[in-house]
Amino acid sequence: ALLTTLPSQLLIPYLHPTFYGLHNMPPECGTIGEHGVVMPPPLPLTSERLERHGLYLIEDGQTMFLWVGRDAVPQLVMDVFDLPAYEQLRTGKATLPLLDNSFSQRVNAVINKTREMRRGPYWPHLYIVKEDGEAAMRLWALSMLVQDRGAENLPSYPQFLTSLKEKVNGSSYT
Repeated sequence: ALLTTLPSQLLIPYLHPTFYGLHNMPPECGTIGEHGVVMPPPLPLTSERLERHGLYLIEDGQTMFLWVGRDAVPQLVMDVFDLPAYEQLRTGKATLPLLDNSFSQRVNAVINKTREMRRGPYWPHLYIVKEDGEAAMRLWALSMLVQDRGAENLPSYPQFLTSLKEKVNGSSYT
């Protein structure tokens, strides 16, 4: 039903999600620039880009995932989540705290700008996903990385396009 009812500014990211590396974004990202919040450069939608120490935002206009690598340094976890260690981080739907440090403010700015860009009837929920966390949550997040098959036996990009064509043509509803 979403494919036939979403306006184009929401349909395009739903079909081709956006993937950002936040742990290594350039220093100007998440700050106010000439045209508003400076966004990090998008990454190819492949799990090959996931680093064990990284923090990533994956979003499709309906849902946002903050992927935290299992080797995320304690300072990153403290700066973003106000927790002393990765092990204390809980997965699932979350509201990110706005902390009194530059990195937290920049990450929050990127998330808020992403939500603002969608301007649809849906307010995308944010889910925290740990690399070694709950399998269903990991699979849900990884399903947005449409350019690879992945370890979870996800469809390849050509398979994704075929399924998309079937959805658009309505043949998958029979």
